[in-house]
Amino acid sequence: MAQQASSLCQTVCNLAGLLACLIFLPGCEDKSAAKLSVVREEVDSIGGSVTEFEDGMLSVSLQRCDLSQLSWQQVFPLAKLQSISLTGSNFSDAEVRYLANSPDLEFIQCDFTQITDTGVSELRDLSSLTYLDLSGCPITDACIPDLLAITSLEELVLLETHISEEGAKKLAQQFSLRWSLVPSEVIRLTLLQLVRDDIAITIDSNALAEGADAPPQYFVSAESFERLPAIEKPELLFEHLARLGGVGEVYLPLEPAQLVDLRPMSRIHNLDISEPSKVSSSFDAQQWSHLAKLYIERLSLTFINELPSEALQVLPKIKELEVLEVWDQTITPEDWAQLVQCPQLKRLNLVGCKLQDIQEFKPTPRPLELRLEGSDLPTDEDQTKLKELTRTSKLSDLE
Repeated sequence: MAQQASSLCQTVCNLAGLLACLIFLPGCEDKSAAKLSVVREEVDSIGGSVTEFEDGMLSVSLQRCDLSQLSWQQVFPLAKLQSISLTGSNFSDAEVRYLANSPDLEFIQCDFTQITDTGVSELRDLSSLTYLDLSGCPITDACIPDLLAITSLEELVLLETHISEEGAKKLAQQFSLRWSLVPSEVIRLTLLQLVRDDIAITIDSNALAEGADAPPQYFVSAESFERLPAIEKPELLFEHLARLGGVGEVYLPLEPAQLVDLRPMSRIHNLDISEPSKVSSSFDAQQWSHLAKLYIERLSLTFINELPSEALQVLPKIKELEVLEVWDQTITPEDWAQLVQCPQLKRLNLVGCKLQDIQEFKPTPRPLELRLEGSDLPTDEDQTKLKELTRTSKLSDLE
């Protein structure tokens, strides 16, 4: 009898526990859903977004947001927060503590924010963190011990910071590291402003292998210039780019109409001028005249329509032009004469071009490397002629 009573008691307890779970779990779900709804509302109100994955983990994007308008206490701590992107926002040391209470946080992208060495020290207790991007932040070698203390960290990105080459080598012993030394605080602030204006710039990350003295390389995306009408002072954009060109190599894609916005005597390592694909275009001599005011090391011309001779006549006036690339044009003897007259030209790339009446081409003023690519390549006889004209032993295929 006692055994039956004990068994009945155990059964009742199990039923009571199950009933408690049935009552409790829906309440937990409701509470969690309500919390997530509040988080979405807060984040959406400042232009951010929240993504929920199938496993319930969350990703929050606050890129270029004004975080002073965010009610941090209503958003954090946020259960199941796996990643957060703060790129170009005004995230600072004051807000780091809200991330420190996120045990599931694996991915933090806070490049070009205001976090300093002090803020980095508060990240050292994140036990799940595997990826951290602090590019463009005002950090120094003082934060290296705190970074090394994040034992779960695997990948670290420190492009354009004040962390020294010696410090970077120390970090590279423990992490997969991408690093470059920012030339100055002025350049860091310039890059910061470009990022906040949503100008996508890719920064070369081979500095650790090439050494801190290697000039930085800044690649600007073509899509960035579609935002020009939305930028409050677009003329400042080109001033920023010119400043970058003074310390490194800028790779810049433009349409002809945007040439007038470039500041005279701007220094650009690689300028790619392309014919607009969305609107019909016509040659504008005034636009092209601005090329003569620039310092360009490498120029690429990508046009579907034939460029008039007036456009080619400007090219010899460009300062420091060493590499010229021309796409899909018919090169006449007159055009050839203009192209090879560039005083510092070392290499001429012709892609998909048709060379007309090669036997009438004139010799180049100095030895010139000629690279050809396309379906309409010259005959063996014409190639021999081109070697004589350029005073080179062979013609090269484009890499």
